[in-house]
Amino acid sequence: MYGTADRLARSLRPLHPWAQHATIPELSWALVDKVAEGWDERSINVWLREISPAIRFGCTTAWRPQRPHLYIAAQLRLDAWMREEALRRSSENDEGSVPNQEFLAALATLRASHGVHAVMSPLPGIEALSEDDLIDLRQAARAAYRRGDTALIINAVEELGWSAAGFLYGTGLVDRALRLTYARRICLH
Repeated sequence: MYGTADRLARSLRPLHPWAQHATIPELSWALVDKVAEGWDERSINVWLREISPAIRFGCTTAWRPQRPHLYIAAQLRLDAWMREEALRRSSENDEGSVPNQEFLAALATLRASHGVHAVMSPLPGIEALSEDDLIDLRQAARAAYRRGDTALIINAVEELGWSAAGFLYGTGLVDRALRLTYARRICLH
């Protein structure tokens, strides 16, 4: 596994100008997780292009991280977090267990005494927002993002989940905000 990571580091490093500051052992250390997951050279090459700072952040200058292996490690952590978030969201959508008879009897009693809508009416969700409200929320989030403030979007992801935040602000903006937030944790000395 480590030999494969070394070989991949030697062959992929020249293809990615932003990774030139990393030594072969550093780059190998960063790529060993992808090798352990069973990724081949082509897949890792495509992934490295996708996480390139020029593509990821739209850098028009030739910015390169001083420690590319730490940048790659941060992207690996972000990918792992996004997988965990997707798993958490899918587990939240599970049906759960069937209600027992006592619960159904108590529910029937409440419905009879208060009416169906008084007991079971859900709070209006983000689906109830008007088109104008959505436009206002998206403009506010974009303006905050342009200033480098991702708190609004990150809070929506943490509180509502990725899919609801994507509905509110657009999946592209949510993805960029997540990447910008996690990229700030990289030490660029």
